Amino acid sequence: MTAPDPLFPRAGSAPDPALADMVSAALPEALAEVFRRRAQIQYEDEESGYDGRDLELVLHAIAALADGTALPAADLARLGAVLSIPAVSQCLPATATGEHAHEAEALWTLLTRVLTGTHRANPAVLLCYSAFLRGDTVLAQTSLSIALGADPGHVTARLLDAVYKGVLPPTTLPRIARLAAAAATDVGVTIDQPLDSR
Repeated sequence: MTAPDPLFPRAGSAPDPALADMVSAALPEALAEVFRRRAQIQYEDEESGYDGRDLELVLHAIAALADGTALPAADLARLGAVLSIPAVSQCLPATATGEHAHEAEALWTLLTRVLTGTHRANPAVLLCYSAFLRGDTVLAQTSLSIALGADPGHVTARLLDAVYKGVLPPTTLPRIARLAAAAATDVGVTIDQPLDSR
């Protein structure tokens, strides 16, 4: 039996440490592949197409979790690489208010556990945002600390920190999801939102 995860004690048991090791080993090649493909882009429309396909990759992973499918290390490494693309990660807060919000949060939790270094900040920010919207301030604060620790300059993490500290109003939070859904639409992907949030 694995020990409780000290970062997310209420989220169940920690994953197999071997999984985190395999993700770390696969991440450099996953990053190289993502940026190798994008280095060949010549036109803006091409870049938007890559953004849309990479966003769909993440959404398919969320759907896979919803179906009970376990994601192998290579897939998790590729997801970590894709989240490093700002045009992709900026769309994903919309999942916090979408149909599979619970499964999306489960994916951000898993990626926060298995990724290391600055790459850990992206899923931790998404986890923080989802937890904030649910009113789970303990998990939100924990994941925000992880995000800022991994990347102190992360723009969205700093924005959420400003909301947490009262520098920005709480009404900022729903607006993030609406802007994220609009960004997804710009790359040809629809992330459905509740009618009352539009």
